[in-house]
Amino acid sequence: MKLSLLQLAVFVTLLVVAGCTSTPKPVPAGTIAPQGKTPSANSEIPGSTRSSPARKSTLPEGEYAVLVTSDPDGGTVVVNGIPVGKAPQRIVLPGTAHGFFRDQVSLKVRFIAADATRPSETVEELLTPLDRIPATVRFTPTGASRVARK
Repeated sequence: MKLSLLQLAVFVTLLVVAGCTSTPKPVPAGTIAPQGKTPSANSEIPGSTRSSPARKSTLPEGEYAVLVTSDPDGGTVVVNGIPVGKAPQRIVLPGTAHGFFRDQVSLKVRFIAADATRPSETVEELLTPLDRIPATVRFTPTGASRVARK
């Protein structure tokens, strides 16, 4: 019985030290964007997406916006295995100061079959740290092409 009481005491101590028993802290007013409005361009999070691809914004150093388009429009964009929305889609990716990828990035677009006579297609473009970050990646059911950053 002493061993189980000792284990319980250690467990409770770890909970208190880790802060698991503390109450949630209130969120300061003004830090959450109101519904129906989008946050400013400066508040974008790396890896986040935006549906207005034509908008130019200033991103923090080491972050790059990439426009993912598809022909036909509406392909499902998947970044590193996570669906992020329908094309055209603007994604923000981390990169080096020289414009290269920091890590390998998998971009996929899933083209869903419009009818039973055509199959669904998935096209993948693998981007590595040896690649410069493109401004645009265009997907078609037959492949992908990159448009260099100016």
